[in-house]
Amino acid sequence: METALKNMRHEKFCQLYAGKCYGNATQAYKLAGYRPKDDNAAAAVASKLLRNVKVFSRIEYLRAENYKAIGIDRVEILEILTEIARGKLQDFVNKSGGINIHGKKYGRAAESIQTVQVGGDENPKTVKKIKLRSPVEAIDRICKIVGFDKPVKVEHKGTVLVIQ
Repeated sequence: METALKNMRHEKFCQLYAGKCYGNATQAYKLAGYRPKDDNAAAAVASKLLRNVKVFSRIEYLRAENYKAIGIDRVEILEILTEIARGKLQDFVNKSGGINIHGKKYGRAAESIQTVQVGGDENPKTVKKIKLRSPVEAIDRICKIVGFDKPVKVEHKGTVLVIQ
């Protein structure tokens, strides 16, 4: 939804949820000016607000605009995070045991590198040590983006046998 919502608190919630609060509905709800009795109440009402079609549409629009503004979209973010999650040290070790992080063959795999330590006795440009980003953190972000971290509702019909 391109136009701002008529309800100013709803609009502020959308802006915060899509931006500063990084998808934290409870935080966005409280910062939007609502005064819940506690965090559980805020989470419950914020969850209900996210199911509002106009609010949801506005958040999706704002997120798309944010992606355009920074020049990256959800697909590219997922590609980068996937490379981080799949990064392995052996991807950067050459046959002689040295570390190589340059060259086209590494492409997106280089996204997994967090830090590089250079320097050596013979050549100060020699890569001595690299540290990769956490694959667990990357997988956690992927799950949040694609919605894998949301609870799954399972319906059961029939009887349940309880053994005591």
